[in-house]
Amino acid sequence: MGTMHDRGNNEAAKYRRKLREVEGQRDQLTEQLNTIRRTVIDRQVKALGYEPEGFWAGGAELEQFLNDEGHINDEAVETTAREIAARLGPQGRRFEGSADQGRKGSPVGSDTKSSWDGLLKKP
Repeated sequence: MGTMHDRGNNEAAKYRRKLREVEGQRDQLTEQLNTIRRTVIDRQVKALGYEPEGFWAGGAELEQFLNDEGHINDEAVETTAREIAARLGPQGRRFEGSADQGRKGSPVGSDTKSSWDGLLKKP
């Protein structure tokens, strides 16, 4: 009688180990999927002209952008991005220029004068 009981316990332990293994795989795949989802949302937020870091720091949560099937609701992302940007102000926007934009060439206060004539003259 002890042998049947031991065999049942061993089989149950085998199924518990298998269950833990499958749960670990599920959790890993869920983490990978959520990373992909965040990347897609980051790209959408950037395309709208906002910084993803400000978007997430402004209170956005991944789950609020997923529909019942787990797909990203683009409209919800856009609406939330605009709401967060309005609340945070200009620091949520990306810098659109370059760090060296502006007039180049002559130092400030130099006597060199630019003119259309000089620019249009043939050498």
